[in-house]
Amino acid sequence: MVCIDTSFLIALLRGDPNAEAKLESFVQDGERITTTPICACELFAGAYKAKKRDLEIRRVKEFLSRMELLEFSTQACERFGRVRSELESTGTPIGDFNIMIAAIALAHNQAVLTDDVEHFQRISGLTVETW
Repeated sequence: MVCIDTSFLIALLRGDPNAEAKLESFVQDGERITTTPICACELFAGAYKAKKRDLEIRRVKEFLSRMELLEFSTQACERFGRVRSELESTGTPIGDFNIMIAAIALAHNQAVLTDDVEHFQRISGLTVETW
């Protein structure tokens, strides 16, 4: 199972052939494709800033309808608190959105597929993949 981060979703929306090939390999392997509410929020924020707003909003809605949105559960919230505390105590903080994405993936026992490997690799116990 793999949880797709915003960077990968954007690459797909932009037609990146490497991202498309990676997604195709997951589909062929029968992988469950998921993302988080945080990633969905980031996509909609970008769509609402786009010059062709209505088109981009429709594209995001259609795209998200094809994957499962993982729940931001109490367990994920607790993981967020733990991870943020650990990163701050070691002097290696990252943005709260990335911590939320990682916490949701951890709570659902999923790897994160991202282009932001540097930040996500700081999180203990999280499997990070790229394309």
